Amino acid sequence: MPVLGVRSLSAAQTTALADVYDNVASKALAPLAQLDADSVRREIDDAVCTELALPSLAPVRALLAREPGLTGRRIA
Repeated sequence: MPVLGVRSLSAAQTTALADVYDNVASKALAPLAQLDADSVRREIDDAVCTELALPSLAPVRALLAREPGLTGRRIA
């Protein structure tokens, strides 16, 4: 699995991500089973996607929120 080399980030990227961290650090995350509707996780994901020029992670969050191992429910 690829891992982000944080030393390769520009100063502007580091500052932008640090600002988002400062903004969300004291906020509570919703349970993993609700990660598709969690505004804090969305804010974190959006910042990472913006700074790294990645596509939206919303579809991934939606799929993971249906994962039986996280929800304890069967896939319908």
